[in-house]
Amino acid sequence: MRTIRTFVLADIAWVFFRADSCRQALRILKNSLELSNTGMLLNDGLYQLGLSHREMSILAAGLAVLAVYGLLRESGQNVMNWLSGQNIIFRYVAYWTAIVLITFSLNITGQEFIYFQF
Repeated sequence: MRTIRTFVLADIAWVFFRADSCRQALRILKNSLELSNTGMLLNDGLYQLGLSHREMSILAAGLAVLAVYGLLRESGQNVMNWLSGQNIIFRYVAYWTAIVLITFSLNITGQEFIYFQF
């Protein structure tokens, strides 16, 4: 529960950090809690928020990797020891998959860096 609390508080802080004013941040937080937004999960509304199909696929793959990692940790296994005990082909597929996911998740478009104003 402490992890979830920290995550939620950090997300709220990021809204205030990126918003132009406190009024805009409060409006964003209010809109994010409206139940009318749940329809976006059932249609292509999520893609209108800025993620492409490719980026959504990368997000889904990353979440799947995190879920497997979490399940292994919860079962008391050290993930690196478990991976070391696997077949060499499986290990290299896992390593290259991680490299490809990280590489494709980078947004190298020349946009202004988030901390540029500092």
